[in-house]
Amino acid sequence: LICSKLENKEVVRTIFQCKRWIGNVGSEPIQRLFAEKELHQYHDAICVTTSNFTREGKRAADDFNIKMWDGHYVLGLLQKHFPGQYYNRALDITE
Repeated sequence: LICSKLENKEVVRTIFQCKRWIGNVGSEPIQRLFAEKELHQYHDAICVTTSNFTREGKRAADDFNIKMWDGHYVLGLLQKHFPGQYYNRALDITE
């Protein structure tokens, strides 16, 4: 997913990689996302997952300046913008 927005008369493009995984996202998808970001010169890259990230995935995201949105963060955004409309029982298990 590629998002474009106009900021100070400049088009800023962000690439999103979305994963609907039960398992945690490791470093390989983060590395591929970084490669796409660099190849196409996107301003930002964000990896979104319904699960979480492995230690290696988090390290790769830090190394390559990739933003990470895990399932809890995504649900928080949904709750903020659409209060009471989204609920995922699976995330309660990890609490």
